[in-house]
Amino acid sequence: MTSHLRHPRTVILTVVACWYYLNACAQDTSAGDPMNQYIAAAKPGEAHAFLARFEGKWKYESTMYFSGTDPVRSTGTANIERIMGGRYVVAKYGGEMNGMAFEGRSLMGYDPVESLYYSTWIDNLELE
Repeated sequence: MTSHLRHPRTVILTVVACWYYLNACAQDTSAGDPMNQYIAAAKPGEAHAFLARFEGKWKYESTMYFSGTDPVRSTGTANIERIMGGRYVVAKYGGEMNGMAFEGRSLMGYDPVESLYYSTWIDNLELE
């Protein structure tokens, strides 16, 4: 039984693959390097500090209006805290809405690459 590693073509391909791997590992890590750009963009900045203003325990009152119905009022509390080194703000809401227990969550952040704030929301009264 002969080893495939002794075949000249296999040895050459193995050496070339190793050379490419070692060359890639030795690449310059200057500011133009995509990984360094990614790391720089992931650092919290002034826009993230703005989100910190929402941190704390809050009481809320809200009124929602739907066509053809009376307004729906809601009261409760929100506990808002920064997470992941200040990159995001998570809010936990609890209270009452239209006579039912209400629970909601939101996640807010800032995308420095796109220069925009974003938020997502879920709660126990949503159908979709």
